[in-house]
Amino acid sequence: MLGGIARAEWLDLHKLRVFAAVAEHEHYSRAADALRISQPALSVHVRDLERYFGVALFERAGRNVRLTDAGRLVQDYARRILALTVEMDEAVEDLRGLRAGQLRLGASTTIGEYLLPDALAAFRRQYPGVEVAVEIANTARIADRLRHGELHLGVIGEPLANPDLELTPYRDDELVLIVPPNHPWATQTITIADLGTAQFVVREAGSATREVAEAALNAAGVRRTVALELGGTEAVKGAVAAGLGVAFVSACAVERELAAGWLARVSITGLVIQRQFQLVRRRGHRLTAAETAFVQLLG
Repeated sequence: MLGGIARAEWLDLHKLRVFAAVAEHEHYSRAADALRISQPALSVHVRDLERYFGVALFERAGRNVRLTDAGRLVQDYARRILALTVEMDEAVEDLRGLRAGQLRLGASTTIGEYLLPDALAAFRRQYPGVEVAVEIANTARIADRLRHGELHLGVIGEPLANPDLELTPYRDDELVLIVPPNHPWATQTITIADLGTAQFVVREAGSATREVAEAALNAAGVRRTVALELGGTEAVKGAVAAGLGVAFVSACAVERELAAGWLARVSITGLVIQRQFQLVRRRGHRLTAAETAFVQLLG
């Protein structure tokens, strides 16, 4: 007993969801906005949990907060508990068939922005009663969400060697070098050595596009100069179009721009950068009926 109230009555799922949101955002106001509750109400839930455990779960870090050692321990358990509640809901929904339920996916940025919309539209036409929710982030972020059970199925931009994840090749992709249409390279075939003279616009750390391109250039002996780092393919394309540098992006991400003449693709003698997109799921996870139907639709 704690204060005359059974401990189990104090530890409810809503408090854990509030705690998990604060831990993710590292900020009370942003977490409250994400949960659509008031900051005072959020603070009460956090204080209740700290009273329950008898330790501080967060400490101040300027205007933000960060997890204490006890908070990191609670975060690990909270992630697993909340993931199990989602799995339970999905298992019950499976009993109702695909007339209802939810499809929850994670997708790396390139796939989520340029390939998934058509597949999701086809899925919605076939299963209109299923609610679809997609989280789009870089590959590292989606893999982390899958490892912790916060997502069960994802589509990412490169293979990952992680014992917690199962991967299946989805489709081939090529990274292409893009420049503004008035760039000297726009009408030339360049050499690998020429790349060492360029200023590059790159994606943020954790992006599969960035990691695959870096690995290929390192293997070719190219020392790349980074002029600008941006968080998203659309931002990278805009920077290249504005003349701020050159960039490697997925071929599927620039089909429209190349056709319209807004950007130009450069041929490089002796260098082709290819990769395979991957379907990924948490190891041992039983796919729900909606997830199974989506995987079958992708073929």
